[in-house]
Amino acid sequence: MLNTLIANPPKFHGDPAWGVGEMDWGTGTEVLRYLSEVLVPGMKTAETGAGKSTVLFAAKGCDHVTVTPSHDEPDRIRAYCEKLGISLDRVVFVNAPSEQALPTLVLSEIDLALIDGSHAFPWPILDFFYLSRVLRKDGLLIVDDIGIWTCGLLAEFLTRSKEWEVVRRFRDANAVVARKAVERFTDEWMRQPFPTAVAWTRRVRRLIRKVVR
Repeated sequence: MLNTLIANPPKFHGDPAWGVGEMDWGTGTEVLRYLSEVLVPGMKTAETGAGKSTVLFAAKGCDHVTVTPSHDEPDRIRAYCEKLGISLDRVVFVNAPSEQALPTLVLSEIDLALIDGSHAFPWPILDFFYLSRVLRKDGLLIVDDIGIWTCGLLAEFLTRSKEWEVVRRFRDANAVVARKAVERFTDEWMRQPFPTAVAWTRRVRRLIRKVVR
């Protein structure tokens, strides 16, 4: 299945209303290969966005939830999987924007989450907030398209955080994988290295500007 997805990428995305025909905006090859390595039947998984990764989650027999506001994408995925004989019995499609779906979605503890939905601010952060809280300790979080500022900001937070351990970086695919290292997160910003570093950097810059003046 992996080789098929890579060699002949299906075109699940695009919206005629935007003047965009069917095309492949899907998860990169490196991330797909990584998923193929770590996914096992019965694994509990979730993602924002839908595409080639959804097919792979299904093919691997995961109990999977995918959240996408698109109705076209799930229909195209269903048709593709039916053609190839891939069961979607363990896949749940939630057709709603993630900011509406995730706060009300009842998810049991999951093993892996993929953030690859809307990349506009603040959606990657919102997706992270909700999915990270249902991710089990030592579970894996994948953030795709970190070359885009909003996703890159999240990746930088994960890299500097004491509550996460970055275990894999995909330079070509612009993605990062982080392991959740704690049961519960701190709710105090001063205990988070990234916000603290940003605050001190801004304070130093203000002092420098005063001295220069």
